[in-house]
Amino acid sequence: MKWIKPINLFESVQSYQFDKGDDLHYYFIDEFRNEFMVEFDKIGDNEVECVYLVKDNTKQHFKWTYKEVKTNIFKVTQTILSDIIIDFMKNNPNIEEILIKGLSKEKEKDFISQRTKWYLRFLERNPIEGWSVERSGNEIYLFKN
Repeated sequence: MKWIKPINLFESVQSYQFDKGDDLHYYFIDEFRNEFMVEFDKIGDNEVECVYLVKDNTKQHFKWTYKEVKTNIFKVTQTILSDIIIDFMKNNPNIEEILIKGLSKEKEKDFISQRTKWYLRFLERNPIEGWSVERSGNEIYLFKN
């Protein structure tokens, strides 16, 4: 099978346009009209946790949740793990560690979630210059070199 060439899934994936809310919040909308918020929670002087939530409009008052929605996971991943995180890093040069947790879906039974595997694979294949990646359980750490 020497004629089969490996491809990079994210070479032609276009990110969603995002808006910066404040220093710790970013927002974007996908083609299914799902509204996402990416939040950076400080967990130390130079450490943050990156979390993304989707807007739940099922009740009279909306709330941000971890609810699963129909979306384009390639574009969401590209937007968050490339564009938004890189923008956050540029605007916060004092941050030396970023934590990303791969939350399990409702019916998952494996110790390491599919999301963790997906995020790790993305970050290893699309390294961020000046940062290294490590995994511990369902947590992924980005460390400034």
